[in-house]
Amino acid sequence: LGVDAAPQAATFGELVQHLPSGLPLKKDGVVALSTSLEQIGVGIEPDIRWGGPLPTADTKTVFFTLAKSDVGATPSALYSAARLTLQLGASVAAADGNVSQDEQQHLEESVERWIHLSATEIARLRAHLKWLLAAPPPLTALKRQITALKDNQKQALAAFLVTTAQLSGDVSPAEVKVLTKIYRLFGIDEKTLFSQLHIAATE
Repeated sequence: LGVDAAPQAATFGELVQHLPSGLPLKKDGVVALSTSLEQIGVGIEPDIRWGGPLPTADTKTVFFTLAKSDVGATPSALYSAARLTLQLGASVAAADGNVSQDEQQHLEESVERWIHLSATEIARLRAHLKWLLAAPPPLTALKRQITALKDNQKQALAAFLVTTAQLSGDVSPAEVKVLTKIYRLFGIDEKTLFSQLHIAATE
């Protein structure tokens, strides 16, 4: 990867197929691999050190350029909140099986607006979004993170997700279904969802 190279996608198995030790399926091996890649200026998403799942050979992964100053960085609380926002946004956008250009642009532009994050975190979120749009995680995998949110954070996220769903035009039944599940996880009445969808559609 060059300094200005765009994130590149591959499977985890394709990355490690030439390693003499084979596929590092255990956590320690994956952490060591991610750390080694970081030392040569390559980041990987999802990264188990940054909250990602333990990959398998078939796990879709995204590789991106890291600056020397990025080595050893760890996720902040603000990063974790931004990552959850993208995860939920991608789940809604991909609910009907087709992420529209407007939905993708909305999520990409959101990353660039998060100026409270470090350059390292922004670079990682760009790669994380590319991965999410190809393979969004199930909502059940996000339940623990959602439970930890404060009420005002849930309200802000709910508004963001309704906006995301509206960008492709009419909100599909599949998108409404995913939004309903998210609102339940948020502890927000479903009537509020339909009211917000109606208001967004008439604005």
